[in-house]
Amino acid sequence: MTFPELRAAAMKLSESVEMTRDNEDRERYEEAIHHLLAASIVNEKQDWSILRACSLVKRWQLSFGGELLGLAEEAFRRKQSQGALSYICRGVLADFEHSEINRRFSDLREKLVDPGLLAILGIFESIAIYDKGDLGGYEEKVRETRSLIPPDFQNYILTPFSTVVLDEDLATPRSNDTCTELVQKLDRFREGWTPTEVDYTIVTSCDAVYLDAFGELLVKSFEISTSAAAKLVIVVLGTRASVEEQVLRLQAFSPRVEFVFFELELEENLAPGSSLVRFFPVSEILSTSSKPVILMDIDAVITDDLTAFVDAGNGSDLALRRLGQKVAPWERYPAGIVVFYPTEVGKYIAEKVKFAGVRILRPGDKQWWIDQSMLEYGIRSAEKKFGKPPKMENLMSITRTALVLPTGRRETKLKVLRAALEKVEAPKNGQSLNLLLGLESGQKQPKYAILVL
Repeated sequence: MTFPELRAAAMKLSESVEMTRDNEDRERYEEAIHHLLAASIVNEKQDWSILRACSLVKRWQLSFGGELLGLAEEAFRRKQSQGALSYICRGVLADFEHSEINRRFSDLREKLVDPGLLAILGIFESIAIYDKGDLGGYEEKVRETRSLIPPDFQNYILTPFSTVVLDEDLATPRSNDTCTELVQKLDRFREGWTPTEVDYTIVTSCDAVYLDAFGELLVKSFEISTSAAAKLVIVVLGTRASVEEQVLRLQAFSPRVEFVFFELELEENLAPGSSLVRFFPVSEILSTSSKPVILMDIDAVITDDLTAFVDAGNGSDLALRRLGQKVAPWERYPAGIVVFYPTEVGKYIAEKVKFAGVRILRPGDKQWWIDQSMLEYGIRSAEKKFGKPPKMENLMSITRTALVLPTGRRETKLKVLRAALEKVEAPKNGQSLNLLLGLESGQKQPKYAILVL
């Protein structure tokens, strides 16, 4: 096959990979990789096919280790591009210990002249410093790297890096309408919030688009799995008028669903902002309750009672999924499921996340990962204040016992969640309705409430 033919075939095959990772999907993945590498051999001057293979490998294996580094180094040999350098840095972080990471980054720095590439390397050097636990060194490297970024330089990693928070970023907050609106709306939330006699409160967030796409899946699974022992409040970023039809439909599925509306114009930053706002009410809820608060994504299906998530972290300040070492600070703590406990440290983290988020969130700017950046800042601030890391329980090993939280494209998420809901809706070996609803004998009242913001 000629290069144009290989390129067209590789594009088609790579786009067909759904990341469901079943046998058929694996065949499509392996065939796509084969075509991409074949294209790199036919045309040894281009780096496009190798970078495309890097992207596909990363998405498939959900890590930057292994074969990805070798592919990236070959792409970089052909052309010193931003993409190749980023993949090399990711691969180095994933595959080596700190001494070797430092050596390899030092060797890379000697090869680079372009200011933009040097800025990218500086970002990854800051990640390596953070991973060693040197918070002061990390913050100093962030300051240094910020000063070196060319004014008009564009790269994907600058988006999450721009949401990294340092204390001085909050000392003189921006005077903008968004910050003012958020403060006013949080004041109204505080005034209108009525503490509920429940054991747990769960908070998440969505905009109108995600409510339409995923609301029914969550509500139906909630009604079957936990509704007899829980309350579900969906707080939408938008107006009631914009989602009236969805509201009525979802309330028909479950009478235990309530809605709260948080009106805020975020323009291009709507999706990141809708993920962040679920953190804002947490400190208010913790201040009026002695019970934990659970944060959860709306693009999820609940398959079983959620008590295990709370019980797993008893005695902790937080319970969350914590990724392994050598990942970026804004990736370290996935925000899909987080439990805040009403400890002094837990309350402090919740307040810091809200304080930073209100001041950093901006309409019109793309601020992907802002929710996880604010969470990381809260955890980092607590460690600096209290002189030791917060007590955090890792939920990674038990997440799948009661929740399905898929990643990937929207179509892939919907496919996975619909399959999960079908299993939840199916009879479970003759179990009684009470067991399906999570009720113990004689239990009539819910044990916890779920807020979806």
